[in-house]
Amino acid sequence: MKKRLDSFFSVFNLHMNNAGKRADEEIIARFGEDIFDRYIKPYYDRGIMSIFDHDPTRLNYVVIGWLALVTYFVNEDRGKSTNG
Repeated sequence: MKKRLDSFFSVFNLHMNNAGKRADEEIIARFGEDIFDRYIKPYYDRGIMSIFDHDPTRLNYVVIGWLALVTYFVNEDRGKSTNG
């Protein structure tokens, strides 16, 4: 079984399991396109590395939710533990 990726590494693997697209769709479905455009789209526009330009303890709840979804979707076929 493949090793699970943490949330910091998962964000660079948006292509895996269609994680980025699926997380985007979930955020839009829950909060709407305006919220997505305000909080998530700028990271795509500036480059996904720009997510590290901010103190992670100060990220907006929408961004944190998006990161959690990406991490979940990237890891959904990777077992249960990050220790292995």
